[in-house]
Amino acid sequence: MRPVVACLALLAAPPFSLAARAADAPASPAPSPAPSPVASLPRPRPYVSLEEEYSPDYTDESGQSVLLNVRAQLPYLENGQQYVIRVKLPFVATAPAEAVTGVGDSTLTYLAVSDASGGRWTYGATMKLPTAGDSSLGSGKYSIGPAAGYERVSGVWTVGFGTTNYFSVIGPSSRAQVAQTKIDPSALLSLPRGWAIGTSTMSYTYNWVPGTWVNVPLGLRIEKAFGTNSGFPLAQLLAPIVGSAEFEKNLVATADTPSWTIRVMLRWNLPRSKNAAP
Repeated sequence: MRPVVACLALLAAPPFSLAARAADAPASPAPSPAPSPVASLPRPRPYVSLEEEYSPDYTDESGQSVLLNVRAQLPYLENGQQYVIRVKLPFVATAPAEAVTGVGDSTLTYLAVSDASGGRWTYGATMKLPTAGDSSLGSGKYSIGPAAGYERVSGVWTVGFGTTNYFSVIGPSSRAQVAQTKIDPSALLSLPRGWAIGTSTMSYTYNWVPGTWVNVPLGLRIEKAFGTNSGFPLAQLLAPIVGSAEFEKNLVATADTPSWTIRVMLRWNLPRSKNAAP
């Protein structure tokens, strides 16, 4: 608004008055650069997390299960471009009587990070590897597909979404074809003293063959960050760490999927390497 008023004042003044005042007027200061719309959005950092998913009941069978997920993220900078590599390795610790336990299929995701007006985009590819120790714990196929996401901070809110897609490309013809899309919306409200509350790790999953939703979750997440200023000696030793608990309900009844999931997580945020963006 101020530049508009200033321009109107200059146009209304006589030309000779402008010339006279221009000689004596001090130089106008350079305008301050506009703040970055993602200034409060932290750069990706390396981490390792351990996640436990407890499912007390299933839609089509009795029993309960415990799934352990080990996740890791490695960001790096190459030719001025930020990238992140994410790895997920699942392990079925307990399962219903009809199922087995062991390592499942692992996931590898490679993303480029790009700042945009109002937020940050990630885009790249994801791959599912047939590392399952038993045929019932995995697809038996190599699957690959596009991955993308968006995140922004608005005040005390952090909102975003992500999507990963898997389509089988290599594997025995005797195993079922993989054609799956996952959509992961997220919203987190930051609270004082390192607390936060928001949506759970909701992963809406659609199987293109035969063409049905197999997971439509709705859940709540409670999170606590322990920094170096925490009064807990163990937290100071391992800081910075983040702990969370989630409660999630699957709104569709499909075979081999849990009705309820209780999820707890501990994430260790590691120091950024020299190759990472500041």
